[in-house]
Amino acid sequence: MSDFASIAYFMVVVNALATTALGIFTFLRAPGIEIKRENDAARKRLQDELHEQHLRLSAIETALKHTANSEELAELEGTLKALSKELDGMREAMRNTHQAVVRVEDYLRNHR
Repeated sequence: MSDFASIAYFMVVVNALATTALGIFTFLRAPGIEIKRENDAARKRLQDELHEQHLRLSAIETALKHTANSEELAELEGTLKALSKELDGMREAMRNTHQAVVRVEDYLRNHR
């Protein structure tokens, strides 16, 4: 029995030393600091992504603010139709003027 008692005592001592060594290693490793560091890095990354999304959204909002709405497009369409009619009238006037100039040229060439 004394062998069993010495083996049991040896096992208790080894267990206590291993537990103490593990505790010291864990304390010195300071996992809370590593986790905080990783957490801070992740938070920074997420804040950067959020800021980037905010900038993109602001750019889209600005672009939409300067986009014409249906009323402005309808007004522009009316203006374009009016300009088209005015251009048609100017073409007709230019055609008439051209014909008059051709007649005057012909008259001047033939009656000299």
